Amino acid sequence: MRALCPLLVLVFALSGAVGACSSADGTDSSGDGTATDSANGGMRSMYLPDASFDPTPNTPTRTNDAGTTPADAAVVDTGRIECIFNRDCSSNRRCECTDADGCWCEVGARGTGSVGVTPCTSGNDCASSLCVEGPLGSPTLCSDECTTSNDCAGDLPICATIGFIGQICVRTPPR
Repeated sequence: MRALCPLLVLVFALSGAVGACSSADGTDSSGDGTATDSANGGMRSMYLPDASFDPTPNTPTRTNDAGTTPADAAVVDTGRIECIFNRDCSSNRRCECTDADGCWCEVGARGTGSVGVTPCTSGNDCASSLCVEGPLGSPTLCSDECTTSNDCAGDLPICATIGFIGQICVRTPPR
């Protein structure tokens, strides 16, 4: 039965439930302190409620300064991982984006551009790795994530929720 455990975890995950395998001797391999449920062959499961989208990516370990933060130090350098901001990568990597491949943590120096002030040609120019459209007739500018408009500055004064990114600083919409 133990050999089926990875398959059962996949089936449970695809069906909206969570399962965790325990060792054959009944010990708690997950470390959560719960006992093995022998009625289901070492599989513990619980139904998860419908997921909801939380557009706010900020967590207590993240900061809006896009520099070397505690979040950077906590990211294990396992090679190429997807990212949105530089802080999603280990400190020796930056979040680099291409139209063909999307955004991935790659070895390289991070930009230093500031939110709403520094012109950019790509995310590599920005401390956050995020380069967005500035006001009409202006260059593109470095942006960053935000929780309120107080986190934004310069020509990107509005904190707005953008799909697949979260809340970032953007320009005032044209009238």
